[in-house]
Amino acid sequence: MVAKRRSHEDARELLEELMPRPEVTMRVARLLEPLYEQDKLWRDLVDVLLAQRNLTAGTEAVELLSRVATIEETELKSLLNAFDAWLDVPA
Repeated sequence: MVAKRRSHEDARELLEELMPRPEVTMRVARLLEPLYEQDKLWRDLVDVLLAQRNLTAGTEAVELLSRVATIEETELKSLLNAFDAWLDVPA
């Protein structure tokens, strides 16, 4: 389905339309992650990382929250959101 679209942006839009479907959320989030990072769409990247985090546990969840905190602090300049991400890390 994605291959039928020509541009990177079109593919991204198609994937975004699929995100709300629970049966493909994780797969779509993982496909969108590098696209958002490459295009420096930091807020969107944080959203897909949090979507992945909601479907994971343990070490993977901690790694995702760590990335969220780093992006919030360094790219989005939101120390409060970075701190909140660290608070969500399971003890």
